[in-house]
Amino acid sequence: KEGDSEGNSYIEKLLKREIPRDALISPIYASSDQLRQLPPMWFIACHMDPLLDDTISFARKVRACGGRVKSVDLLDSLPHGFLNFTLMSPECREGAKLCLMRIKQALGFSDSASTLS
Repeated sequence: KEGDSEGNSYIEKLLKREIPRDALISPIYASSDQLRQLPPMWFIACHMDPLLDDTISFARKVRACGGRVKSVDLLDSLPHGFLNFTLMSPECREGAKLCLMRIKQALGFSDSASTLS
């Protein structure tokens, strides 16, 4: 049991720490007023992604308070980090095309009704 000079273990210190709940660190902690002030949002989540639940929960929270959620896309067959595999996987390439389309929409370079071809 390694620790500091007072004999406190690092695990004990970690367990005693409070988790910061600052909207500047994580927007999930933002108030409804703060969320309504954010720019429009486009969400993309993967079915095999540890962040899937957080993405869906946050999009719901933003939408429920009147924030601007433009889209929530779920990529059924792709894992987190799929963009690293676009050279090897047609499915990953299609996911990358969706990401590019949403970025263009966010920047105003594309019609928001566009679909993948």
